[in-house]
Amino acid sequence: MRLPVAATVVAVASLLVSGCATTPSPSLSEFAKSATTILADAEHDYDRSPLVHLTCTVLAKGGDYILDVIMTPRGEGRVVAKQAGRASAFLQMTITEGEEYLYEAPGVAAFSASQPLPAADYSKWLSRGPLAREPSLSLFQSLLRLATNSSRVFDETAPITKGSTQTVRGQTAIDVHWQNDSGVEITMAVDDAGHVLQWRGATPNGTPTFSVEVFTDVTASAITPPPNPAPYLPRG
Repeated sequence: MRLPVAATVVAVASLLVSGCATTPSPSLSEFAKSATTILADAEHDYDRSPLVHLTCTVLAKGGDYILDVIMTPRGEGRVVAKQAGRASAFLQMTITEGEEYLYEAPGVAAFSASQPLPAADYSKWLSRGPLAREPSLSLFQSLLRLATNSSRVFDETAPITKGSTQTVRGQTAIDVHWQNDSGVEITMAVDDAGHVLQWRGATPNGTPTFSVEVFTDVTASAITPPPNPAPYLPRG
């Protein structure tokens, strides 16, 4: 699997918290509602959260990857990318206060289609300067599509069906299932309060492709710039 250029990673922070405005359904046990209504309630909870935290495991033939993503509705966010089983990150991106920051380990070029950084710019934070929300959304969308083969979290296509209940992180949740616009089989676990807990993907024959743990009921904390970033010089 080839990861996108470094600038692509940051765009996730804006895209995943964006979406169509939704209205919650009247009070009723979530599990008694239709699949479509459960999904609408989950999207409403996701969109209104002051902070969304995702832990995404991308299942790839050459080895799995872990993306840890924090984002806010203001378009700020942070992404840390690691190979499974490795303690150190090979790629980190931060967007805050209208600025974009990048950190690449020397080996990141092997996972990227981008031109390598100058040797002196690896293993340190670089300031890429201002990044408008609109380009950020577009770039971020590319990473999400690469990692999950989905254009966005809630890209549901009818039919949407309810599955069985299960326990996710100690909470009872009901599965809602659909096939997304890329043909990936999506299963989303939603608790009885309408919170998204988990988001999973598989091929039509059932082979898992990704799994995302979703945390929306978390306290928003400040996303701060990295210490002492060096100026970024465009490649080429």
